[in-house]
Amino acid sequence: MKKLFFLLAFLPSIILAREIPISNAIIEDNTFVWEVIAVDFRDDCTIIHKEVTPKVSGTWICSTTDEFIEDAATQQRYYLLYSTIGLQPIEIYHTNTISFTEIYPPVKQLDLINIHSGKYYYKKGISVWPFYTSYPYVTANSDHSYANSQIVDVTITDALTFVAIDYYSYYPAGGWVSFASNMYITDNNTFRANIMGVFACDNEGNIVESKNLDERYDVNRGERNRVLLVFPRIPTGIREVDIIEPNGFFWRGIKINNID
Repeated sequence: MKKLFFLLAFLPSIILAREIPISNAIIEDNTFVWEVIAVDFRDDCTIIHKEVTPKVSGTWICSTTDEFIEDAATQQRYYLLYSTIGLQPIEIYHTNTISFTEIYPPVKQLDLINIHSGKYYYKKGISVWPFYTSYPYVTANSDHSYANSQIVDVTITDALTFVAIDYYSYYPAGGWVSFASNMYITDNNTFRANIMGVFACDNEGNIVESKNLDERYDVNRGERNRVLLVFPRIPTGIREVDIIEPNGFFWRGIKINNID
């Protein structure tokens, strides 16, 4: 339970950054130690966080345009676009660790990646977490003439599943919305898990505050209400789920990206 509270405390960084920490991704020679710290997968680019530690004072460092991220399955490569330490050598007169970032094109939804320095691999077979599905296909939902909802995205981390939803009410007085504590996510076969929490978000998807399950919240007519539902992690191999609130909301046949 402590692990759950720790993860929920950092929900904004988990959802918005989709940053994956990397361990044991090091290249070392007589002059430098280079290390990949994390990879940040975004819709418009991919950011790799690195560190370099010179072993001797008075040496030269830079990034190079032949560095790339590689799809481990297809060997498709995504080459370096920009680096905060530059693409031309700069002289360093100390041996302190330097943190820097490199920008690459946005990568497609992959299972595993390799990270290459231009000469050597930092590491092969890095699991791409979390898995992310933007505006997934939904076979059926419980919308009616006075309400409309849309699943904005589904994010699967190594411990939790996050479902972002935009909800609109068209009742003349605006109405209310509530998410029941018996709402669950299921593959209708071997997996079923109850909701763990719900959060209100702003228009950009940033978490604003937590909400209580089973409690009614007033909403304005026609106004978008973005909420984030939290569930336990969907097991590997499951690529279609239902979200059910008995006697309430439902979204059936949600197609998601997931690891096999």
